[in-house]
Amino acid sequence: MSYIKTEAEIALLSEGGKVIGGILETLAGLVRPGASTAHIDTTAERLILEAGGTPAFKGYRPRGLKTPFPATICASVNAEVVHGIPTKEKILKDGDLFTIDIGMQYPYRKKESKKGGRPSGDGLFTDTALTVPVGRISKEARELMRVTKEALEAGIAVCRPGNTVADIGKAIEQYVHSRGSYGIVRELCGH
Repeated sequence: MSYIKTEAEIALLSEGGKVIGGILETLAGLVRPGASTAHIDTTAERLILEAGGTPAFKGYRPRGLKTPFPATICASVNAEVVHGIPTKEKILKDGDLFTIDIGMQYPYRKKESKKGGRPSGDGLFTDTALTVPVGRISKEARELMRVTKEALEAGIAVCRPGNTVADIGKAIEQYVHSRGSYGIVRELCGH
């Protein structure tokens, strides 16, 4: 089933995207050796709430999982591919690559859940991520960041009417494979 957004919804998504993009930029400015991922997470939640949104990830519990996600951001360091949990003990070090993944529902106007679960809202969801170098990074890490950025650009280049998500994935995969020994994490395709 396909759902086409209205002009008003598209405008709201654009507004929410600008808000979350600004928040992500602020968070990136906090990334430095010695920074706690928990501090970045706390700041993210405060900024989202101040903007009139609510964190999309915090409290999210997919079917089959007993424990909901405990944080506002996913804080993945180095080899953590996605969904890293920020903690006071996860301290950034010189040379790390730190990915901040953040989502929000915007604007957030609380609605009570009919099934007795978590309250929901009537805003729309935006989600974005950024990998930030921590201090001085290695030549290999700089090259990885360059190749992945160019792979993203290759995927964006094929985003147009008539193309599918599979076309985007194919463009990204072809680009990555053309750049040497990089691979695709198959378990998270489409992520």
